[in-house]
Amino acid sequence: MQKTVNAKKRLTVLLSIILVLCVVTSFALVSQINMKADAAKVNPTNEKGIIPIGELLSSKRGDSATAVGDKSIFNIDSLTALFNALSGQLADATLQDVIDEMAKAKYNDTKAGDNTYIPNTSSNDYSNAYVGSIHYGMNAQDIRDLTGGKNIEVTFGGQVWNVVALTSTGTSANVAAGDVVLTLMLKDPIDNYKTYWNGWQQTTSGSAHFKHTEKYASSFYSSSLIRSVLLNGKDSFGKDVKYATGASALTSLGAGNAIAGYTDNWSIFTDTAAKKNVTNFLVKPKDVLYMQDENFYDVLTVNGKQDSSHRWGSGQNEASKNKLPSSLGMPTSGYNNNRWYNQYNSAVNVQFEQEKSVRDTNINLGGTTLIYNSANNDPTYFDWAEDFLWLPSWAEVGENGTGTAGIAGLWALNDSQRKYDDSTTAAQAWLRSGSNGYSYGA
Repeated sequence: MQKTVNAKKRLTVLLSIILVLCVVTSFALVSQINMKADAAKVNPTNEKGIIPIGELLSSKRGDSATAVGDKSIFNIDSLTALFNALSGQLADATLQDVIDEMAKAKYNDTKAGDNTYIPNTSSNDYSNAYVGSIHYGMNAQDIRDLTGGKNIEVTFGGQVWNVVALTSTGTSANVAAGDVVLTLMLKDPIDNYKTYWNGWQQTTSGSAHFKHTEKYASSFYSSSLIRSVLLNGKDSFGKDVKYATGASALTSLGAGNAIAGYTDNWSIFTDTAAKKNVTNFLVKPKDVLYMQDENFYDVLTVNGKQDSSHRWGSGQNEASKNKLPSSLGMPTSGYNNNRWYNQYNSAVNVQFEQEKSVRDTNINLGGTTLIYNSANNDPTYFDWAEDFLWLPSWAEVGENGTGTAGIAGLWALNDSQRKYDDSTTAAQAWLRSGSNGYSYGA
């Protein structure tokens, strides 16, 4: 995807989409009101303008033009303009210039350098990472600092996206390794997407949700209706994305289940078989280091919000790969045992949903039998991490107000980038982070 041929890395894109909740009919997800990501640690500024980048894709690309290295797929002028903006307004910049800029200490000393990011070094699939920032490169505030206060917006596949981070796939041993990853969040909400979060909801304290015996929690993103619709019912491997219609029932997305008023087709971003698809240039969440272990508790901590009014721990579906430790027989040293809501309310152990989704047989954990059986080809907790297009998390976007009153997310979005909470559209937006307690709200 790069203009230059001397850069060893290639540019990949991480796409996140905001879906506005126009009809509030199910509260199975953390749907925050007036979420503006600002914080004590990093106070995102309102931009002093926009750097608009034209369509990155060539209008002349063929239906089968999908191969990495095929420059005919891209508009080289737009790509160069993007590289110019991300390298500090160099003229005729290349990907290597972008790589050199994002490697500067002034960006990375405030991430891994001050222990706001500590990679996962666990020998198993339980994470001991601390994720209070992206692992490497530039968040949205770093980019505004580089551009003189301006946000960068790009047109990609006919849609306008905010540039919210520039990072790398990385490894725990080398956070700068791998491909360069440009994270894009859809600029404007999809106002015509009026939907439930899921095909069912559980709301009562005496429910199976509290007893942890339901097969598909209604705050389980991988088996949600909203994910199935967004992906047009097919995952990145071409298999059906089924959604739950009850605690133990799944259905495939068919013509009879189409969402009224929703006509957008995102297949060029999601379907590897679609004509003119760009999936070869997209990176999956499971391959981005900070996303593998992210959780909102660490974001709260780095923002100095450990008081009782903020003790919400982590939401569901935030980490894309490694399970967060629970206090039920798993590692509990240091901050690890505080990352789930059950630390403050023993009746609410929602991390069970994460735990049982990766088991092949039923297990008993903490005296509770978990009935989820992944051997039955049911969706697992981490399935969404294979998606090319996904909803953002609580940890990524942050919440609630400006300045020291707010909590900056990992992307350090400013008000303009978060304008989906504008009252002229809708007051709420869906995230992938399911609630910690009851499945009907946060």
